[in-house]
Parts: sequence; C-alpha cells; structure tokens
Amino acid sequence: GLALAKDTAALLLENGIQAELINSRFLKPLDETMIYDLAARIGRIVTIEDNSMIGGFGSGVLEIINDGQIQAEVLRVAVADEFVGHGKVEQLFDYLNMDPGSIREAVIHRWPDLLNHHGGECLKFGQI
Repeated sequence: GLALAKDTAALLLENGIQAELINSRFLKPLDETMIYDLAARIGRIVTIEDNSMIGGFGSGVLEIINDGQIQAEVLRVAVADEFVGHGKVEQLFDYLNMDPGSIREAVIHRWPDLLNHHGGECLKFGQI
C-alpha cells in the first residue's frame, strides 16, 4: 500500500532528501494540472506502483509531462516486463527491488546531487 511510499520517504529524509508524497489512487483520470504544476516546480518525479511498468501509472505521468513540454526527470519504480512467481508480497517486492531501501538507493543513484543539498526536494507520486 501507500506504506511503501511513506517508508521510502522516511528513508530519504534520513539522507537529507525531502520528498513530497502524493497519493494518486487511480490511474485514470490523471490530474494533469497537478502533474504539470509539480513537475514544473520540482523537476524530479518518482512514481511507485505495484503493477507493470509498461503502460502503467509512471507511463501516464511521462506522457503528460511530454505532451505539456515540461522539463522534468522521472524515475519509475514498478514491476518489470518479466514473469514474477508467486510468493509473499514483501518477498516479491524485495526480489523486484521495490522495498524502501532499494527505492532509496535508486533515487540516490539517479540523482546523487540530492545528497549534496540540504532541503533538496524529490517529488514522489505513490500509487500502490
């Protein structure tokens, strides 16, 4: 659930990275105005979803940003286009690098400069 995004935001804060958490509960319709505003204001978005990366929430955010010609970077965290076996959700998320620690590392790897700035912002959309 949304707990994954909250836990990840808490880990990022331990590294001095402030995350603005948006709970976008539904894929459709996406709030284009909000996405335009936040992408233009912050310029970095992380989407988290427990669905396929292809054609999912993150893809919709990318389309809106592209269509609006907004300069923003997007990191999508979702299930890759591969077969995933059955198991406990926590184990599967660990396997898919979708646990809070792995997501924090992905954010830092993508934007290492966030570690150098106190009060730096990273926008996160959570849809889980």
